[in-house]
Amino acid sequence: SEPKWLQDWDPIYPELNMKSN
Repeated sequence: SEPKWLQDWDPIYPELNMKSN
């Protein structure tokens, strides 16, 4: 579970974003 601010950085961390979703 990444914090909201990190989730908003999906363009910078696409891998983390994909894992969060």
